[in-house]
Amino acid sequence: MTIEPDTLMAYADGELDPLMAKRVERAIAADPALADEVARHRALRDRLSAGFAPIAAAPVPERLSAL
Repeated sequence: MTIEPDTLMAYADGELDPLMAKRVERAIAADPALADEVARHRALRDRLSAGFAPIAAAPVPERLSAL
């Protein structure tokens, strides 16, 4: 089974339904390169989340919330 890159990213983000997630897990078990790709995607997601967390947690400036 060929796993499209978008599907693999959705799997890494926990966005797939259980049936499709199982299919991706079977493909990962058969192809360690897919597991590496998922790990890279999760690492990138974590780095981006950590970098933007302070911005997302900051209060909205009054001048913007007044709009």
